[in-house]
Amino acid sequence: MVKSLSNLNTDHIQNYKKFDKIDNIAFSKELKIELSKKNKRIPSKFKYDLNGSKYFEKITKLKEYYATRTEKKILKQISKEMKNIFDKNLTFVEFGSGATDKISILINDQVKFCMPLDISYDFLLKSSIKLAKSFPNLIIMPAYGDYINKFKLPKQISKKRIGFFLGSSIGNFYDKKEKIFLQNARATLGKNGCLFVGVDLIKNKKIPIYGNGKNIRDWIFVKDNVEAINNILMKGEVGQVYNIGGDNELSNIDLIDFICETIREIYPEKELGKDDYYEFVEDRPGHDYRYSLNSEKLKKEIKWSKKNNFKDSIIETIKWYSEYKKWKG
Repeated sequence: MVKSLSNLNTDHIQNYKKFDKIDNIAFSKELKIELSKKNKRIPSKFKYDLNGSKYFEKITKLKEYYATRTEKKILKQISKEMKNIFDKNLTFVEFGSGATDKISILINDQVKFCMPLDISYDFLLKSSIKLAKSFPNLIIMPAYGDYINKFKLPKQISKKRIGFFLGSSIGNFYDKKEKIFLQNARATLGKNGCLFVGVDLIKNKKIPIYGNGKNIRDWIFVKDNVEAINNILMKGEVGQVYNIGGDNELSNIDLIDFICETIREIYPEKELGKDDYYEFVEDRPGHDYRYSLNSEKLKKEIKWSKKNNFKDSIIETIKWYSEYKKWKG
């Protein structure tokens, strides 16, 4: 369900407050459905109430979070080009508008209407007021709701509609919901509309190895680990401690060499050289040299033992990441 919040500027806040917030029953129902599935999920949209939206904006300002910073840079680069491409009397529609910082970069005198659409009622109000102060001549018509749904735009806005779905958010969809979103966005924007979608690229980054890479760890295949946990839950004694070890102690550098050697065997066309896939970086302070686990108690009392050969496990893992494309978003 999507509800319009009327024309909004600093004089129209009371109009905004006349609208009820989204019915929580619909959200509770969807959450219950998702948690009842075999593969349980909590859709990312449930994180974005007022506090969640504020926290996310703080995250986007972290040095490690390059996506927002890079996307803003790209938008600044294309802003002049966009002005030459499009006519006047434009309507901007931003799906999942958040703080509206990105769309603000593209707003110029050609844009008459702006419709931020977000699932966070309170954060939408805050960002819309901020937008109104920055662009006093812009007619701002925010709407709140789940942007995956189709909604009707107000009749008074122009038919020259440009949609924005930025921040690589399309990668958060699953179960082909990105297709539903794109179909509904097309219907919302109309046949003459266009949609800008922000997506991240898969980087060919080198693997960072702390220090000299000789730190040792005990490696175990995920299937063996999960089976061990299940056995402990079913057969273990309450209050006891059981170590789950794989009996595969390897240094970080040896593991990476082994993985890349295996990749060359499976996919000889990759032509990986040592200089292509890793680099040494400054070691972490207090970096533990070795983790070692004795799982004899688990083997004797629970009768558990790993079933998967180490190399076969590595091969299966590599093939999964290579062939199962959904993990890439």
